[in-house]
Amino acid sequence: MFKAMIEGVPLPLMIANKASQIIFANTWAEKFVGYSRPELVGVNLRDLYAPYERSRYIFSMLSNIQKTIEVDLDLRRKSGEILTSSVSFAPFHHDGTSYFLITVS
Repeated sequence: MFKAMIEGVPLPLMIANKASQIIFANTWAEKFVGYSRPELVGVNLRDLYAPYERSRYIFSMLSNIQKTIEVDLDLRRKSGEILTSSVSFAPFHHDGTSYFLITVS
């Protein structure tokens, strides 16, 4: 049921672990960034953004956030196109492990 719900939401959604590695991406995320799921899974979130964005504070503090935060970041699609996007990072826990639900709009 959860997977069907995540797939049905018409927004790019990804789940990343505490080390900022993507462990899940829905179909909308694939379409938005231009990478297939196999290409996305295991990628560090920083690598989806323009090179000048990768040193931003948000990426170094992600493992410590306790509530949802939203940041504007320049995303780099597989095609090389740069898009400014609003990115929400929502921390959650499952079976004692920390994750982030990432929403891109």
